[in-house]
Amino acid sequence: MLREICQEIIKLQKDPKFLRNLTLLAISTIAFCGGIAEPYHHSATSAEQERLAQISPFISAGMVIRTYQTVLDKDEEFNKIKK
Repeated sequence: MLREICQEIIKLQKDPKFLRNLTLLAISTIAFCGGIAEPYHHSATSAEQERLAQISPFISAGMVIRTYQTVLDKDEEFNKIKK
């Protein structure tokens, strides 16, 4: 199995279309990652990130409470159907 994979890779290395597509994919990926990283490290977004970091525990707690309430509601519905 490993030998077949190695032979396939050797064949693909000789294919100019494959190399062209692989190069385009690599360039696109690098450009995309650079485009994502730039706004993330921008000074205007750092203030928003700090604000979100301060309120994220409250959001998480609210989500946990709501999930617990939903589970209790579904459990009550199940018990009514079961009786």
